[in-house]
Amino acid sequence: MSEPLVTTLKYVRTVMVVSIGLAVVAAVASVSSQRALFAFGITTVIVVLFALLTVARVSGRKELKALGEASIQGLWVTTSLGLVYLTLATAPYYGLPIANAAVIALAGAITTIFSGLTLYRVSKLTGVMLSI
Repeated sequence: MSEPLVTTLKYVRTVMVVSIGLAVVAAVASVSSQRALFAFGITTVIVVLFALLTVARVSGRKELKALGEASIQGLWVTTSLGLVYLTLATAPYYGLPIANAAVIALAGAITTIFSGLTLYRVSKLTGVMLSI
């Protein structure tokens, strides 16, 4: 395998593991409110499913362009779901204590930033545009 393929796979797998971990942290932090637990629990399930789907899609790729396209599609999902955590954590509707909302917002910020940076890296490494 070529160096860009290995590096891209490493980046994508790392982001997916981090996203799953932070999604679980956000779901656990939302246990103080039934509304929040439902919303963040559903979002956590979606993050886990898309992360597993993305890893499955990129693991079998041997061409750099195909790997880049599959990676970028999956990374856009984790980036946008990180924004969900970031924006919904502070909503008064959920009635979360400030400490729990801060943990969820921090998990969302880390996921969004980490996924966004990886999107940029994968785009540069594979030559695939971010708007596929």
